Amino acid sequence: MMIRVGRPLKKAWSLVGHGPAGAQIFRNPPPQAFRPEGEDDLPAHAHDGIGNLLPGQWTIGEHGQKSYQTDIGAFHHPIDAVAHRLGDFLRARGFRGSPADVINAAIDQFNDTHSHGDAHELADFHSPEWRKIRAADIPPGDSSRQMSNRPTRTQGGTKITMLTNKNHQQTPVGKFVEGGYIPFHRQLIHQLEDMGISTQEIKQGLGFLKYPWMQPHLLAPQGYLVANQKQHGADVDEA
Repeated sequence: MMIRVGRPLKKAWSLVGHGPAGAQIFRNPPPQAFRPEGEDDLPAHAHDGIGNLLPGQWTIGEHGQKSYQTDIGAFHHPIDAVAHRLGDFLRARGFRGSPADVINAAIDQFNDTHSHGDAHELADFHSPEWRKIRAADIPPGDSSRQMSNRPTRTQGGTKITMLTNKNHQQTPVGKFVEGGYIPFHRQLIHQLEDMGISTQEIKQGLGFLKYPWMQPHLLAPQGYLVANQKQHGADVDEA
């Protein structure tokens, strides 16, 4: 890969994937990633950046997560990426229960304390809603142990699962599907604290729970995606 220089440094200019076609600017999933109702969409980044899906098959991982397994590695929808990393975290500490149960407890807490519960109720871990690509700008809102007011759906009622880049007005790459949306992140921290795990240990082992979004590299095989923060997206070429 060759990187030309000459433009000032900017933050999160682009998302670069390193797949079969070489380094490519990733924007949005190709149309064929979107499947009919009743079928899971393919994970948002399981493509080569130039319109082709990566061949693969669905498998069920050791923590109950759905993985789209390719020759490059496993891709996940955000809910399954959470289960995968949470399962590893819990198992390393001697917990043998299902990560899905912990996630569902966090979702229940989110729903029970939400200021607009009916309109923004989250479905449980196994719901097919979580495995559709439905992207939006990150909604405003917050949550705590006592309350949550973070929106989970668009005005039209569509469940948000992915988020677009926040700086789309500053980067020439424009708006693209970037990371995963996990609005129950604070509630999941609370569930782990109630299991006797210290806040510091959670922050160290599951750092992504600090925010309601998952960075794109956490949804793809290691090294496949890089949030390009140090150069203009158009400056990345194959060499």
